[in-house]
Amino acid sequence: MTDPDSMEREDAKLQADPVLILSDGRATSGQKWFIGIAAIVIVLGTLYGLVHQPGKTPRSAAIFAVSGAVLPETTGQAR
Repeated sequence: MTDPDSMEREDAKLQADPVLILSDGRATSGQKWFIGIAAIVIVLGTLYGLVHQPGKTPRSAAIFAVSGAVLPETTGQAR
């Protein structure tokens, strides 16, 4: 059989995972709210940036393209 004293000494040598030691346990409700709001801000910021990119087409040409109208061609300087 094994000696109980040797088992206690062996247990004393073992160390817990240092990552778990630094943890304070479960997240509080304030921390959960903060993470949730931060995630929403990141998602909305990304979507805003994707939707509001500066286009290569001038704004007037884009309006004509959306409406289906023919874009008037200019051959010279307006008088």
